[in-house]
Amino acid sequence: MANKTDISQVMFGKYEKGDAIPSIEVAKRIADALEVSLDYLVGEGTNSKFDKKTLMRIEEIEQLEDDKKNLV
Repeated sequence: MANKTDISQVMFGKYEKGDAIPSIEVAKRIADALEVSLDYLVGEGTNSKFDKKTLMRIEEIEQLEDDKKNLV
């Protein structure tokens, strides 16, 4: 995970142990590496139960015409 997010292993270890709190930018990189939203990562907010793929699918459905939405 440290390699995917370009965060040092030492710093990532501190995040895991709760010895440090990542900045918003770092939290976003972690969420992106895990392919989840920040809401999902922290477990709060309207979208906290959905991963990015599900959120993208919901957005696609919202773009459909009403009759097609009803079918879905």
